[in-house]
Amino acid sequence: MCASVKASFLSIRHQRRGFNLVEAAIVLGVIGLVIGGIWVAASKITNDLKLNQATTGLLLIVDQYRSIYKPFGITAIYNGPSTITSQIIGVIPEGFSRRNDGTLVDPWGRGMGNIQTYRQDDLIDLANLGFWFYNVSRANCIELISRLNRARYIYTVNSTSGATYNMPLSISSANSLVCQAATQNVNFAFHLFK
Repeated sequence: MCASVKASFLSIRHQRRGFNLVEAAIVLGVIGLVIGGIWVAASKITNDLKLNQATTGLLLIVDQYRSIYKPFGITAIYNGPSTITSQIIGVIPEGFSRRNDGTLVDPWGRGMGNIQTYRQDDLIDLANLGFWFYNVSRANCIELISRLNRARYIYTVNSTSGATYNMPLSISSANSLVCQAATQNVNFAFHLFK
């Protein structure tokens, strides 16, 4: 009798050597959920870093342009080209890069075109510096407006729709007026002399 119990115990032990299919599927499912959660968190952190780089870099560029133009006054705008490549700045902020033609590339890897200075009449208040962000997601559009609402010298924002809105702009207005589409082009204008 003892030998038969021992033999049945050994045969059970031989049968339980690995995981069965259900156990392996559960383990793989849990690993997939953990990796998916890490991926989502990493994407949010990366996007937040790019938003920080975009806003701080943009404000650095504005300060650099203001330091270049301010000593010369409004005549610098009238006598110089209305579109100036970013090569004038000299320093490209962290997160931005420059293409061979001098145009800036934003932290998301999309070209920003040329930085534009534009003016209206002889009023110093209407000399502005404009920056385009292309193919901005709705969430990033709202977040950029939210972060730049507090910026010095911010003047207006407009989007692909063509309408221009004075800053600061409430988040609900940004959502309903500027950031309407899933992706849009967004332009921020800053006072150059004010």
